[in-house]
Amino acid sequence: MKFIWQRQRTLAIAAITIVAAGAAVAVGRPQVVSDPFLGAEWQCSRMAFLVTICSQSNEKISETE
Repeated sequence: MKFIWQRQRTLAIAAITIVAAGAAVAVGRPQVVSDPFLGAEWQCSRMAFLVTICSQSNEKISETE
């Protein structure tokens, strides 16, 4: 009888670990955000709802003379 409880406990811990890892991947994945203050030449992404990283786009807008 003790073996059955140990097995169920091990399976429960494994299931919780898999769910926690999936949640960490979902939250940590960068998401594209737009920042109207920076303008169109900037590209921003947000990770884990806290960290926002912005970089200038390589594409330059050509100006007509």
